[in-house]
Order: sequence, then structure tokens, then C-alpha cells
Amino acid sequence: MKNEQKQNARPAVAAMLDVLADEGVSMIFGNPGSTEMPLMEALVERTDIEYVLALQEASAVGMADGYAQATGRAAFVNLHTAGGLGNAMGALVNAKNTNTPMVVTAGQQDARHVFTDPWLSGDLTALAAPVSKWSYEVRSAREIAPALRRAFAIANAHPRGPVFLSLPMNLLDETVSENIPKRSAEPLPAPADTSGFLAWYQAQQPKPRIALLLSDAVVQTNAVREAVAAAEALNAEVYGTPLAGGNLFPTTHPLWKGVLPPSFAGIRAKLAGYDVALMVGDHALLAYPYSEGAPIPSSVRFMQISAVAEKLGHDAPAEIAMHGDPRLTLAEIARALGAGTARDRLQDDGSNVQRLKRQCVPVGPLHPRIAVDAVLAARPAGMPIVNEAPCTFGAVRELWMTTEDDRYYFVRGGALGFGMPAAVGVSLARARQRVLCLMGDGATMYSPQGLWSAARYRTPVKYIVFNNKKYDILMRVAKELGGFHAAADRFVGMTIDEPAVDFDALARTARLQYTRLTTVSEILDDLPAILDNDDPWVVEIDVTGL
Repeated sequence: MKNEQKQNARPAVAAMLDVLADEGVSMIFGNPGSTEMPLMEALVERTDIEYVLALQEASAVGMADGYAQATGRAAFVNLHTAGGLGNAMGALVNAKNTNTPMVVTAGQQDARHVFTDPWLSGDLTALAAPVSKWSYEVRSAREIAPALRRAFAIANAHPRGPVFLSLPMNLLDETVSENIPKRSAEPLPAPADTSGFLAWYQAQQPKPRIALLLSDAVVQTNAVREAVAAAEALNAEVYGTPLAGGNLFPTTHPLWKGVLPPSFAGIRAKLAGYDVALMVGDHALLAYPYSEGAPIPSSVRFMQISAVAEKLGHDAPAEIAMHGDPRLTLAEIARALGAGTARDRLQDDGSNVQRLKRQCVPVGPLHPRIAVDAVLAARPAGMPIVNEAPCTFGAVRELWMTTEDDRYYFVRGGALGFGMPAAVGVSLARARQRVLCLMGDGATMYSPQGLWSAARYRTPVKYIVFNNKKYDILMRVAKELGGFHAAADRFVGMTIDEPAVDFDALARTARLQYTRLTTVSEILDDLPAILDNDDPWVVEIDVTGL
């Protein structure tokens, strides 16, 4: 036994990389510092794991977020001690709120002198705790491999999300002789007990009018097709929940009625004519700013499907609560009720492009809705969309004609800086597929380092910057809140025009190609060739406020 252990003896960092490889990790997203030197040294000889460099820690987490959402697997991130973790906090807020599975590590100072509070040390686990499902600092080299196994298991368990490990730098160089622990089998998803719901539904005559409310849980469990089957079986009209982050349901399906507004009053108005609201997912009926009252009208019965037991009844008291995997539960409902009436899909006959050309605005900024309409008309079928342009959120959801296979990435954490790096991560996850990334001018400046990463890793991301030279969404919120000065269009700290951002120069700093499109005709004529191209681009479109 001792001879076997001697043969297995190797630095703990080598065992760490073996665990990562066994977990299917082929990329580490990070920005290194001195406390990460053992890891960086060990990676030189590894050909199975690529280090994906970001120029700032929030961009590293953003790339990992997009990668994890696109693959459905936990991404791995390595940050630099307390300062690096601090820089990444906003991006981790996004990951936590979007339920993105992610294992985040940061190098800690040498454990032999942490007691003296040396330079670059800090209470990393306390810093990470609010944005992590589990936050832990390993205490010995022998703990590193088992702690990583536990971290991946926790990150992938529902509700998914980021976990954090602090790694004292000296422990990575210490010798370990144990074999890496085996990976635990993931529990197989199971459908909820639908017997109560089915018995209730089958006893109803006439059949109730049902609103099927779909949240991110549908995308996270690959349940879009099952949602279609269940909606048709129930003859239910379908809504996306506010601020949902994916393509929840084909918008070409006649049962699709759009996304609910982020206002309880607005949600009540949409649901008032229904007998039942059946929600798939949890913590999904969000309102901002504050909205008086409850989201579900008192005349509507609320029912829910969720993989997370503690979230049943979180948004509203559930008369029927079904705890189980959303995809399998929706499939069981559809199977039990029999196939509903298949619906003919809406078709894009090309008339939209001709309509857009007829309503061309010859000069001046375009209304965001018109600009979005033109960009979507130029988009090739199947091209994923990452969206962090607040002036386009509503228009994209209303105008984009999606199928079950379309992919849409949006983060509901509210911290800007997601879009540019996330688009790189999505492209890397999908074998460097072309990605359409919609950005606001303000949001672009939160993570411009993503342009450099797109160029370095040759990801053909097309950054469309909708430039209104202001934080238009803040101005609209100020007016909604009834501000006296806002009503007179007087604002402080909400314009980005003196000086105006030079997006051509910004693109050139990362060696990206750039163009500016000013009319609908230019978008329709010039953008298709840019999108059908394997280089990353920055395309600027001047838009008005909403």
C-alpha cells in the first residue's frame, strides 16, 4: 500500500487538474495573479485543459456564465485572491440570480502566515458567501480534490448556482498520494406526482381557461418541447415570466401570448381573464420598481411545478404544488391528457423586410424598435442572441419569431457587464459559432475587455451597439417614479455624450472590425454580410430613447 501511494505521489495541483478533467472541464476562465502561480505552472504541461484569459475578473466570470448556460454544465473559474474576487462580485450576483452552475476558485495567501494578515490575504469565504451556494477554504492539500468534487456536485444540484473555494497557494504545491475521489452519480431527475392536478383537470366541465407561465426553469431543464406539448394538451395560452433569460417557447406558436411585464398590476391585468395560472419554475413573478398588491388576481387559481421544494408557493400560495423535474412533469401531463391540437406556426414570408424598407428613416437616430426589427430581419436562422441592450429588451421579445431550437441569453441579476464576455463564452461552448450580441452603449463600457477576448480566441461575435448616448432605462424609471425634475426631462448622471464614446476607436484597440449603420436600408443591406462572416465585429447603430 505504501509503495502504491509513493507511485501516486504528485503535487496537489496535479490532482486538482485531474479532477477537473474528469468533471469534463476543458477550459478554465480566469485572470491570474501571484497566488495562482502553482496552477499556472502546472497548466503549461496540460494539453487537455485550456486557460481562457480575461483582462478583468468580471469578464472571466461573464465568459464562464455564457459558457455554462450554453453547455448546461458547470464552468470553472480561477480568480486572484480578495481583489480579484471583489472585481468579480457583480458578475457573480448575475450568476447566482440566473442559477448558472459554476465552480469559482481564488488563490489565497500562503496558509503558513495568514495569521499575520499578509499582503493579498483576506476573508475570501465571507466575501463570496452572499453570491455562492457553498463557500469554503481548504485546510490541507488532501482536501483539494474532495472539495472540488463536492463543489461540482453542489453547483449542479437544483437550484443550480455558483460555489466558491479558497485555495491557499502553498497547499497546491504540497505532495498528495491519494487517488482522486470518484465522482458521485448525479441523482436522476423524476417527474412530480401529477395525479392531483390531473384528477382536478379531468373533473372540470367545461375545461378551465389556463395561462401557462414559463420561467427560466424551462430552458434550464431543456423542457421547451414538453412545454409545447403540455400547452397544446391543456389548450393553455402561454406567457413568459418577467425578466426570464431564455427562449422559453416558440413565438411562432399561436398559443404564445408574450412576456409578462415586471409589474404586479401589469401581471394581474394580463391574467384577469383566466381561471388558472399554472407556473413552471419558481421565484419568477418579479416586479421592479415596487408594485402594490399580489401578482395573481384573487379570482385566479394558482398552481405550480418546481424542482425546488422550498420555492413552491414562493410567488403566490399554490392550490396544487407539484415538486419534480419540469421537463418530465410537463411530459407526463401531456402524455396523460393525450395529444392536443397541433397548431400551425406563423411563417416569416419576407414581407417584413419590404415593410421595413418602405418605412425607412432617411436621417437621424432610429427608434430602438425599428432598429431591432431590422437587425432581426438580417439575422441568419439559428444564430444565438445574447442581449444586454436595455432599450431592446421588449422589442426583441415581441418581434423575434423563434422556434424551439433558437437560443437566447439574458441575465436577470441586474449587474451590467454580462453581455460582451458572455457572448464569447457562448461561442466557445458552441464550437465557435457566430453569436449576435446586442449591447447598449452604457452596458458596453462595463466590460469592454470582452472585445479583446473575442479577438484573442477568434470567436465570431457580432457586437451590435445601440447607442443613445444615455442611460435611457434610468430616465424612464425616474419618470415612472414620478420625479418632479424627471417629468421635465432634467437628469443628473444619466448622459454619456460629453465626451461621446468612440466605439470605432474602442473596436480598434482590440483589432476588431467596425462599422456604423445609420438607416434601415444600411442595416438590411450591409448587416447580413457581416453576420455571415467568421470575424468578430462591432456595429454601431444610433438610436433614440424609447
